[in-house]
Amino acid sequence: MKNTVKTFLEKYNINPENTIIVGFSGGQDSLCLLHILNQLKSIFGYNLVAAHLNHNWRGEESIKEQLFCKDFCKSNNISFETKTLSTDIPHTEEMARKERYQFFNDIATKHNHSLIFTAHSKTDNIETILYRIIKGTGVFGLCGIPENKQDIYPVLRPLLAFSREEIAFYCKKNNLKPCQDSSNQNTKYARNKLRLEIIPLMKEINPQIEDSLQNLSQIAQNYEENLQNFVKNEEFSPINFQKMNSFFRKMKIHNFLIKNNIDYDFEKIQNIETFILENCKKPCGKKMSISAKKYLFCSKNELKLIKNEPSFQEKKVYTIKQTGETILNDLGVVFSISQTTAPTSFPTSCEKIAFVNLKEENLYLRTRQKGDKICPFGHSTPIKLKDYFIKKGIPKHQRDDILLLTNEEEVLWAIGVGLSEKLRAKKAPIFKLEMRKNNET
Repeated sequence: MKNTVKTFLEKYNINPENTIIVGFSGGQDSLCLLHILNQLKSIFGYNLVAAHLNHNWRGEESIKEQLFCKDFCKSNNISFETKTLSTDIPHTEEMARKERYQFFNDIATKHNHSLIFTAHSKTDNIETILYRIIKGTGVFGLCGIPENKQDIYPVLRPLLAFSREEIAFYCKKNNLKPCQDSSNQNTKYARNKLRLEIIPLMKEINPQIEDSLQNLSQIAQNYEENLQNFVKNEEFSPINFQKMNSFFRKMKIHNFLIKNNIDYDFEKIQNIETFILENCKKPCGKKMSISAKKYLFCSKNELKLIKNEPSFQEKKVYTIKQTGETILNDLGVVFSISQTTAPTSFPTSCEKIAFVNLKEENLYLRTRQKGDKICPFGHSTPIKLKDYFIKKGIPKHQRDDILLLTNEEEVLWAIGVGLSEKLRAKKAPIFKLEMRKNNET
């Protein structure tokens, strides 16, 4: 086992510049990994740090595990980092994993050339594959736990070739006495039920079930790699999406979700495919919730991830000078009004320059408010600003960020979108309106 880990370290060119952060729970898998890495430290010269997160789920038992890990590291001259979570954090496997990797990443930022090592075994991989099959998965789900995952910091797993029984034998042989997590016997957790009840039944049919599923995982990895090479250069756009067949559409969606760290299953991928096909020809498009605070927006021109964040502009109203420049530091823009001659050609509606007739009245710059109206070019009466944006094909998620020039009553210019009929330049004097970033000359 030690030689296998040594070969693994050579494969990834581990050297004295590296810091290896080991997820150390005190259980047999992480104890085995930490023990081996500590023995190999003198050969490779890396810095070794054990990271123990106390999830604080099991009271006194959790505290004892934390102390065990601390004492083990002290006895073996291993740097040790620990953190105890608040009891207010939800007790779910998903949240535990999120907090755990955030903790590892926080430690990794303190060191140069950090790598995160976790002690996932062949048995963990088999449980993962079976869990995904039961929940519903595509080919990628059959790939199981990757040996090398590129995240904020690389996550490497040197023990994936070994079963839990082999790891237990190593601990016994080296007189290592791991902590026993009582929650591992609780079959309310899906993985425990698989390990304690389902896999033993499968072994009655095929005693080599772990090797069989490991081979399936390898086949799926090779298949997935070839598919990725085939589709990776295709842009994730409405036009390309419509051209693909259903299989490759699902592949692109799957890649998109993985890239943005969004959980998925077959049903979610199928729902997203349907959503895109229904909206990829619509001018304004729609958005679909795909995770907490993350949405997929689709229109005939765009297909992208948007986050449910507050608009970058607060709901403030800025008074604009009748002539000259108004500097709006909060927005990072300068708005100017100057008298000029009629241009030989007028800018398009999407530009942030306009030539207009302008009455002497109070002018303001702000974002949209409930009840806003505008009188579009060619209209004699105002319409709702919402309807105007829809006709212009402005996506819903962009509308709160569009700056508006208004008077006391209505919108005169939706900047970058279009002017009100009431500003149409018909006679002298002509005024030039311009909005630019305040670092532009």
